[in-house]
Amino acid sequence: MLLRPSLRQVADARPRLDAVGRYVGAKVPVALCLVGEGDYTPKEISDALFGLPVIAGIPHDPRSAAVFSDGKRARRSFRRAPLMRGASFLAGAMRQYLATSQEPTEVVTR
Repeated sequence: MLLRPSLRQVADARPRLDAVGRYVGAKVPVALCLVGEGDYTPKEISDALFGLPVIAGIPHDPRSAAVFSDGKRARRSFRRAPLMRGASFLAGAMRQYLATSQEPTEVVTR
C-alpha cells in the first residue's frame, strides 16, 4: 500500500488494511511504501498499521506523477525523474520482500 507519512493517510489506511486482512488473510503478502516526507517515521507508521513492514519510500514528484494520472506529456528527462527512480527502487524492494518472506504477512486487527 502506498501512503504518505501523515496522520490522515495512516488513519485512512487502517480500515482499508483491516478489510484486506478480512478478505485475503495471509494469502497475499502486504507491505507499505511511503510517498514523500511527513511527520512520522517508518517505524511509527508500521506500528500504527498492524506492524506491517515499510519496505520503501518514494519521492513526492507531482510533475512526473501527472504523466501517469493525467496523461501529461513526458519530458525527455522523465526516465531519470525522482518518481521513476523511486519506482525502480520500489520494484526491487518488492521483489526482495517477496523472496525473503517465509510466510505472507497477515493483517491482524487490534
